[in-house]
Amino acid sequence: DALSRGSLRPSGEVFERSSASIELNPITSRTKSQASARSSSVSRKYSIQSVKSEILDLFSTGNGFVHSRGGGFFKHFFLLLQREPLKMMRRLELKVLDFGSVAIIGMGYAFVNRKMVTGNLEAVQQATNVAMMFVGVLSALWGTLFMSKDMPMIQREASEGISVPAIFLSMNLFNTAVDVTLRSLCYSLPFYYITGFNMSYGDFFLVTFGAAWSCGAIGVLTACLIDSRSAIILSVAISFLLGAVLNGVSPSIKELQEG
Repeated sequence: DALSRGSLRPSGEVFERSSASIELNPITSRTKSQASARSSSVSRKYSIQSVKSEILDLFSTGNGFVHSRGGGFFKHFFLLLQREPLKMMRRLELKVLDFGSVAIIGMGYAFVNRKMVTGNLEAVQQATNVAMMFVGVLSALWGTLFMSKDMPMIQREASEGISVPAIFLSMNLFNTAVDVTLRSLCYSLPFYYITGFNMSYGDFFLVTFGAAWSCGAIGVLTACLIDSRSAIILSVAISFLLGAVLNGVSPSIKELQEG
């Protein structure tokens, strides 16, 4: 009996150790999952901080760049212009939504007016006016959104001594060369080839580019003057007023009076 009891004791200890290890396995798995989640969140925070540090390094003295209080207009302008592509890549999803929405609206309106533009000159003029109104309203909307997102950064940089004309000139120059051009291409290409305009594409693109550039400037100005929510409403209202009301009403008041 003593030998049998002695032989059973190690097996009981092994069973207790195995049960304890089984109980500890869920705890260790949870701790490992929590540690992996923390490491992933730390890596995401580190990636965001690295992008911010890349932007702030443009105005640090350690890398040989101009300090925020040093340098002149041209140095600030060229450094800020180099930063604009990085800002665009950080908002790539919004840019895709911007250009995609313009292209979809252009294709949809082109299919609706595909037979109208083959008629008389008045039908072509009416279709073109409505098409440019869509371009103007969308350009004003996206111009207001992007400027409203940049306003806190602009105010912070201006308070640190960076040239305000250099900030706005670099932003508007890059916006005109990239955003307005791509937005005009995304709208004019499907609309022109689906409807089958008889005019040259270059002339139609210049008209589209002028409407997008002028109405986008309205959005930028309203975002600089008032808060973001009111700026969106005001910019869209001004663009619609210029494109649909002040652009001409048919029939005119004189024609209505003549009967």
